[in-house]
Amino acid sequence: MLPALPPDFDRFTPPAQPVPIVILTGFLGAGKTTLLNHILKDRHGLRIAVLVNDFGEVNIDSALVVDVEGQDVVSLENGCVCCTIRGDLLESVLNLFQRREPPEAILIEASGISYPSEVARTFFLPGLRPFLTVDSVLAVVDCDQALGYDITAAALAAEQASLSDIVLLNKVDLVDAAKLDTVRAWVRGIVPTARLIETSHAALPVELLFGIGGDVEARLSDAAPGDVHLHTVGESGHAHPDHITAFYSWTYRDDEPLAFAAVREVIDTLPAHILRAKGFLRIADLPDDRALFQQAGTRASLQLAVGWGAQPPRTELVFISLSPDFDTADLRLRFESCRAATAGVSLLSRPEIEDWMQFQR
Repeated sequence: MLPALPPDFDRFTPPAQPVPIVILTGFLGAGKTTLLNHILKDRHGLRIAVLVNDFGEVNIDSALVVDVEGQDVVSLENGCVCCTIRGDLLESVLNLFQRREPPEAILIEASGISYPSEVARTFFLPGLRPFLTVDSVLAVVDCDQALGYDITAAALAAEQASLSDIVLLNKVDLVDAAKLDTVRAWVRGIVPTARLIETSHAALPVELLFGIGGDVEARLSDAAPGDVHLHTVGESGHAHPDHITAFYSWTYRDDEPLAFAAVREVIDTLPAHILRAKGFLRIADLPDDRALFQQAGTRASLQLAVGWGAQPPRTELVFISLSPDFDTADLRLRFESCRAATAGVSLLSRPEIEDWMQFQR
């Protein structure tokens, strides 16, 4: 069911010509936020507004892009794509047209567990045509992990790619030629007409992103509606008997600094059902640094940045899984045992931590 136009829709003034929207899609950890940051930091001269819909209680992705100077970034909290998010998305986009300088282009980074078709359908209401047009859908594929997804994750990743005008084959630096050929063939079997672009670290010039003019609405006319719901572990939630897929999230927060050697041991032994984890670590080893932790499938990484800015130093990690049997009590105890005051391990130097920046679980 499409959201309705707001009752006060008449207060919005359409631009001189419809503003193009590009929807960024791709499964968890594929590199969408990395791509977004490349685009925003590029000197393209466009006024771009960005809307970020992340999973979990903490919108980590929006925290990673809000520091880009001169760009509008709107954070959409987690929710069910078929319910709350689509209405919030429409309202947020319309509010952009009340700015003194409305955007010349809009980028929407969809959650890694959402269907791009449901995001795009938000903007097919006839009354919106003077305001905007869905120019294209771009899917990011993780070449290192895509072939290892379980059947549910693989089906969602394939659906995300199937409606795309461009597919970014990302992380090609992590695979050999044979695996890249297999991933390329897998994508071609899903979406034969899409343009394939191979990248490392999702580096893509903005000139390749806008002005595609793909007939997204026509392609979606034959696509069956797809719904994904995100449950917080332990919530009662609302019923969705027609949902195809349900994911489960849990957030760990801690104001106490953690010892990185102990954290690394917990990371190495995370349950296999955890598809994605990301967030910020407050580590006692480097008290002035904000550590960004990311895990996608079997690969994990750590990035260090000096200073926390306006954000108070604290650990915030979001985990997502397909399993409702998520033993969060055990995971909480394991992370709490990493507190530097009681962990009983030596603190590490910066070079020692940097040796662990990229690793396989």
